[in-house]
Amino acid sequence: GAISADHLMAVSDRGINKMSEKGVMATLLPGTTLFLGKGNYADGRKMIDLGCEVALATDFNPGSSTIQSMPLIISLANLYCGLSIKEAFKGATWNGAKALGLEMKTGAIFEGYIADLLFWKMKSVDEIPYWMGSDRILSVMKRGKIVKSFKIPEQN
Repeated sequence: GAISADHLMAVSDRGINKMSEKGVMATLLPGTTLFLGKGNYADGRKMIDLGCEVALATDFNPGSSTIQSMPLIISLANLYCGLSIKEAFKGATWNGAKALGLEMKTGAIFEGYIADLLFWKMKSVDEIPYWMGSDRILSVMKRGKIVKSFKIPEQN
Protein backbone atom coordinates (compact mmCIF):
# COMPACT_ATOMS: atom_id res chain seq x y z
CA GLY A 1 0.00 0.00 0.00
CA ALA A 2 0.85 3.66 -0.15
CA ILE A 3 2.88 5.43 2.55
CA SER A 4 1.50 8.86 1.64
CA ALA A 5 -0.98 10.64 -0.60
CA ASP A 6 -0.10 14.16 -1.76
CA HIS A 7 -1.87 17.45 -2.62
CA LEU A 8 -5.38 16.37 -1.49
CA MET A 9 -7.14 19.64 -2.36
CA ALA A 10 -10.22 17.74 -3.60
CA VAL A 11 -10.21 14.54 -1.53
CA SER A 12 -13.61 13.23 -0.40
CA ASP A 13 -14.57 12.28 3.15
CA ARG A 14 -14.57 8.66 1.96
CA GLY A 15 -11.02 9.10 0.69
CA ILE A 16 -9.92 10.66 3.99
CA ASN A 17 -11.52 7.80 5.93
CA LYS A 18 -9.75 5.22 3.73
CA MET A 19 -6.40 6.98 4.27
CA SER A 20 -7.04 7.00 8.01
CA GLU A 21 -7.98 3.28 8.04
CA LYS A 22 -4.86 2.31 6.07
CA GLY A 23 -2.46 4.63 7.93
CA VAL A 24 -1.65 6.63 4.79
CA MET A 25 0.06 9.95 5.54
CA ALA A 26 -1.83 12.96 4.15
CA THR A 27 0.90 15.17 2.66
CA LEU A 28 -0.30 18.73 2.12
CA LEU A 29 1.41 21.06 -0.36
CA PRO A 30 -0.10 24.49 0.34
CA GLY A 31 2.69 26.26 -1.55
CA THR A 32 1.45 24.72 -4.79
CA THR A 33 -2.07 26.01 -4.15
CA LEU A 34 -0.66 29.50 -3.49
CA PHE A 35 1.76 29.46 -6.43
CA LEU A 36 -0.98 28.40 -8.87
CA GLY A 37 -3.36 31.05 -7.53
CA LYS A 38 -5.99 28.51 -6.49
CA GLY A 39 -8.29 28.94 -3.51
CA ASN A 40 -8.97 25.31 -2.73
CA TYR A 41 -6.42 24.58 -0.01
CA ALA A 42 -6.44 21.03 1.36
CA ASP A 43 -8.63 20.74 4.47
CA GLY A 44 -5.99 19.53 6.88
CA ARG A 45 -8.25 20.18 9.87
CA LYS A 46 -10.84 17.72 8.53
CA MET A 47 -8.13 15.16 7.79
CA ILE A 48 -6.78 15.34 11.34
CA ASP A 49 -10.29 15.27 12.82
CA LEU A 50 -11.07 12.13 10.77
CA GLY A 51 -7.93 10.38 12.04
CA CYS A 52 -5.24 11.09 9.44
CA GLU A 53 -1.72 12.12 10.22
CA VAL A 54 -0.67 15.16 8.17
CA ALA A 55 2.75 15.95 6.71
CA LEU A 56 3.79 19.15 4.93
CA ALA A 57 6.12 19.66 1.98
CA THR A 58 7.06 22.38 -0.51
CA ASP A 59 6.54 20.40 -3.75
CA PHE A 60 9.45 22.48 -5.08
CA ASN A 61 9.52 22.15 -8.87
CA PRO A 62 9.74 24.48 -11.89
CA GLY A 63 6.11 24.04 -12.97
CA SER A 64 3.77 24.44 -10.02
CA SER A 65 5.76 25.66 -7.01
CA THR A 66 9.13 27.34 -6.75
CA ILE A 67 8.65 27.87 -3.00
CA GLN A 68 11.55 26.41 -1.00
CA SER A 69 10.70 27.88 2.42
CA MET A 70 9.33 25.42 4.98
CA PRO A 71 8.51 28.27 7.41
CA LEU A 72 6.27 29.69 4.66
CA ILE A 73 4.67 26.25 4.15
CA ILE A 74 4.06 25.97 7.92
CA SER A 75 2.46 29.43 7.88
CA LEU A 76 0.22 28.59 4.90
CA ALA A 77 -0.89 25.33 6.54
CA ASN A 78 -1.79 27.26 9.67
CA LEU A 79 -3.58 30.08 7.84
CA TYR A 80 -5.36 28.17 5.07
CA CYS A 81 -5.39 24.42 5.82
CA GLY A 82 -6.77 24.62 9.36
CA LEU A 83 -3.75 23.23 11.21
CA SER A 84 -2.64 24.63 14.55
CA ILE A 85 0.91 25.94 14.49
CA LYS A 86 2.12 22.93 16.48
CA GLU A 87 0.31 20.53 14.10
CA ALA A 88 1.92 22.30 11.14
CA PHE A 89 5.37 22.15 12.77
CA LYS A 90 4.90 18.42 13.45
CA GLY A 91 3.80 18.00 9.82
CA ALA A 92 7.01 19.66 8.63
CA THR A 93 9.27 17.62 10.90
CA TRP A 94 8.21 14.29 12.42
CA ASN A 95 5.36 13.51 10.03
CA GLY A 96 7.46 14.66 7.07
CA ALA A 97 10.09 12.10 8.05
CA LYS A 98 7.38 9.43 8.44
CA ALA A 99 6.02 10.23 4.96
CA LEU A 100 9.48 9.44 3.60
CA GLY A 101 9.95 6.33 5.73
CA LEU A 102 12.77 8.03 7.68
CA GLU A 103 11.18 8.32 11.13
CA MET A 104 13.75 5.96 12.66
CA LYS A 105 16.60 8.30 11.62
CA THR A 106 15.35 11.89 11.57
CA GLY A 107 12.40 14.20 12.12
CA ALA A 108 12.81 14.57 15.89
CA ILE A 109 15.48 15.27 18.47
CA PHE A 110 16.32 11.84 19.88
CA GLU A 111 19.64 10.28 20.85
CA GLY A 112 21.09 8.52 17.81
CA TYR A 113 19.02 10.47 15.28
CA ILE A 114 20.62 12.53 12.52
CA ALA A 115 21.03 16.04 13.96
CA ASP A 116 19.93 18.19 11.02
CA LEU A 117 18.54 21.22 12.84
CA LEU A 118 17.70 24.88 12.33
CA PHE A 119 18.13 27.37 15.16
CA TRP A 120 15.68 30.26 14.81
CA LYS A 121 15.47 33.67 16.42
CA MET A 122 12.05 33.02 17.96
CA LYS A 123 10.76 32.29 21.43
CA SER A 124 8.64 29.38 20.19
CA VAL A 125 7.30 27.76 17.03
CA ASP A 126 4.10 29.75 17.64
CA GLU A 127 5.92 32.77 16.12
CA ILE A 128 6.46 31.14 12.71
CA PRO A 129 3.34 32.64 11.02
CA TYR A 130 4.05 36.03 12.61
CA TRP A 131 7.42 36.18 10.83
CA MET A 132 6.07 34.84 7.51
CA GLY A 133 8.38 35.98 4.72
CA SER A 134 11.19 36.89 7.14
CA ASP A 135 14.34 34.84 7.51
CA ARG A 136 14.74 34.11 11.23
CA ILE A 137 17.35 31.34 10.94
CA LEU A 138 20.38 31.88 13.19
CA SER A 139 22.28 28.67 12.46
CA VAL A 140 22.10 25.50 10.40
CA MET A 141 23.29 22.21 11.88
CA LYS A 142 24.00 19.28 9.56
CA ARG A 143 24.77 15.89 11.11
CA GLY A 144 25.52 17.51 14.47
CA LYS A 145 27.85 20.26 13.22
CA ILE A 146 27.04 23.95 12.69
CA VAL A 147 27.65 24.54 8.98
CA LYS A 148 26.26 28.07 8.62
CA SER A 149 25.45 30.99 10.92
CA PHE A 150 23.59 34.19 10.11
CA LYS A 151 23.18 37.61 11.67
CA ILE A 152 19.60 38.80 11.82
CA PRO A 153 19.10 42.58 11.78
CA GLU A 154 17.38 43.99 14.86
CA GLN A 155 13.71 44.90 14.39
CA ASN A 156 12.60 48.43 15.29
